[in-house]
Amino acid sequence: MEFLRFLRSKLPGLALYGVALFVVAGLLRLVGTPRDMVYLVLVTLAAVEAGRLAMEYLPSAGFWRRVSLIGRAHPGDTPNALDLACDLPSLRSGRAALVDDAVDALLAQADADAAAVRADSAEYRAFIERWSHEVKTPVAAASLIVQANPGPVSGRIAPELQRIEDYVDQALFFARSYTVDRDYVVRETTLGELVRDAVRARATLIQESGVSVSFDGLDQPVYCDPKWCGFIVGQLVDNACKYMGAEESPCLSFTGRRLAAGGSAERVELTVADNGVGIAPQDLPRVWDKGFVGSNGRDLARSNSTGIGLFLVRDLCRKMGVEASVFSDGESGTEFHLVFPMVQRG
Repeated sequence: MEFLRFLRSKLPGLALYGVALFVVAGLLRLVGTPRDMVYLVLVTLAAVEAGRLAMEYLPSAGFWRRVSLIGRAHPGDTPNALDLACDLPSLRSGRAALVDDAVDALLAQADADAAAVRADSAEYRAFIERWSHEVKTPVAAASLIVQANPGPVSGRIAPELQRIEDYVDQALFFARSYTVDRDYVVRETTLGELVRDAVRARATLIQESGVSVSFDGLDQPVYCDPKWCGFIVGQLVDNACKYMGAEESPCLSFTGRRLAAGGSAERVELTVADNGVGIAPQDLPRVWDKGFVGSNGRDLARSNSTGIGLFLVRDLCRKMGVEASVFSDGESGTEFHLVFPMVQRG
């Protein structure tokens, strides 16, 4: 609490004290006290009150400053609101010390509980990462066996193995999304590299879906982490193939363009568009929510929707400074837009 705010909180008491000084001055003059002596008494009393206010404010100044910081703290800040609360300066005096002790005990318990939850969460994420890496080995072995034994049965097994690998990658990136800042390497690449790698990794799925793919303007350079952004583009390809519908000529297009070229707000936009079933207007605001599958996902033909893919797309984009948006009229397909900031090289 700033000193002026502290004084404002004391205004009623200060006003009453001022009235008391005025009364004392009047009584002293009535009994014939010299004017200089009256002034001396008033200044002395005012100085005593100022000293009292200072002694009341100074011990609590640090406390109220910390309380103000706690009030302005947002989720995800470092330190967070709980950490700031645990470091509150003490205002121990009389019975208030008992309340202070109780609050300290509650904060210590809350901090211990939060630490336990963080430890459990970290252990779970570590397990998911280990499991994802380990399960890739038998999946890769099965894929090699299928490739070495071509035939009708192998042809049906191969795409299922690819789906397993895609879901494993989704689980791995979901676990890593909490610590993306520790595994994030920005380098210069092009939209073409990001898109073609993602399309190449899903060639079987695209071929199965009968989707034709087109590219335009993908020579635009961007600065990003190719691994994370490649995963994001891959999720958009998966969604497009899954919700393509029964179009006679299903298509998926990738278009790149530069926005505000030459200006301080220069950016590069990647548009991923399909002519599938689109997204219902009532579902559009929630497509980024975790676990939301919408009316399309509840369709029995697409009952394997998890509602995690687009959540990861938005979450990873937000953490990497990439803008993600989606447009659909619910009938003629869907457009996803990814806008990459341009980083000038020094």
